[in-house]
Amino acid sequence: MLKKTPLWRGLTAVFTFVFTLSIMVASIAEGYKATIDTALGTQSEKFVSTSSENDPLYDKFTPSDEVLNEDGTGNSKALIQKAINLGRRQAAEGTVLLKNNTENGLGLPMTGNQKVTLFGIRSHVSLIGSCFGVKAAGPYISLEQALSQNRTDFANTIAYTLNTNYQTGEVTRALTMDSWSGDEFDFEGAGYEINPVMVDVYDQLNDVYLHSENETPEAVYDPGEPSVKEIAEVNPDYKDSFAEYNDAAIVVISRPSAESKDYLPGGMAEGLGTEEPLALTTNERDMIEMAKECSDNVVVLVNSANAIEIGDLKNDPQISSILWIGFPGSYGM
Repeated sequence: MLKKTPLWRGLTAVFTFVFTLSIMVASIAEGYKATIDTALGTQSEKFVSTSSENDPLYDKFTPSDEVLNEDGTGNSKALIQKAINLGRRQAAEGTVLLKNNTENGLGLPMTGNQKVTLFGIRSHVSLIGSCFGVKAAGPYISLEQALSQNRTDFANTIAYTLNTNYQTGEVTRALTMDSWSGDEFDFEGAGYEINPVMVDVYDQLNDVYLHSENETPEAVYDPGEPSVKEIAEVNPDYKDSFAEYNDAAIVVISRPSAESKDYLPGGMAEGLGTEEPLALTTNERDMIEMAKECSDNVVVLVNSANAIEIGDLKNDPQISSILWIGFPGSYGM
């Protein structure tokens, strides 16, 4: 029996190691189950609700009259309208005015029939959510619509997202919903006139850049802001439109965010004029200079959940206002 002692000791050590390792793996898997489910397309939890005559599930809540029909049934259009109104109110209350120089009638708020030009490809494809974690799916209100319209165009404005195949590493761009055939809804827009030339330029450029409304950071990041040269290649006469739409120049600077992903120090693609992903690139700075050429009233929208290095913009007397809007969701623009 004594001769078998080393064997039992060895087996005990092996089983102890395996047992400890399994506990560690299970603990890690439990903590990252949402991430693992997203990557593998699995479902680790399922919520099951039951209802009985003695313990009904739904009779403890009565919706407000504004989302009910006369017969007491639910009014889906009224419910969506209420969700839109709530989303817009939440976004407005969460927006932060970082700078506002109102001298000579500049800055914010802008009232009346303003003719404005939008700068930055993210003015055309703004970030409203993340493609990993909190994703804004389905139809949404774009910045261009919020500034110039008062009714949704959900049939033609559906958010895109980036999908990653974690086995191959391939990233594809896809709609978050195939189509919208439902109603359209009213909202309170700004009532401005938008420079259509720059909208068209960025629309064509995004056929190359393929930005989406839901994106994530990368270890080596490129904001994908087109250069002045690229803009001129799409429309050599784009600056001619500035004279008519120069009441304000609205610039959008964006950086995506996501669960389980972050920017790394020095994690910037080469040739962009900066080494840090949260600093402004050469193309972004050139875009801001172009906005100054267009208008004396330059408004910068920071479309990001991250802190971006905008100290230079804060101290720039030619920039009237800086507004942090975060990720406004599907209806918050």
